[in-house]
Amino acid sequence: MNGINFTARRGSVSSIIGASGSGKSTLLRCMNLLETPQAGKLVIAGEELEFTGHSHRIDTRKTHGCAARSPWCSSSSHSGLI
Repeated sequence: MNGINFTARRGSVSSIIGASGSGKSTLLRCMNLLETPQAGKLVIAGEELEFTGHSHRIDTRKTHGCAARSPWCSSSSHSGLI
């Protein structure tokens, strides 16, 4: 992943679309603090995400979330879960 920058409005639903192997899953794993970026930083709601401490990760996950789209579900069925 190189040069990724996007803004999502509070309360909105955004999609990340790209070719196989382009880093979509890696980006989501980083946003959920499951994987540490090799370089750069992640900023959500004006705060740089920290990849240390279990309790900090839990607190951060309470403020945002990501859902992977299953190939067996439609976009409308996912929007009903949000």
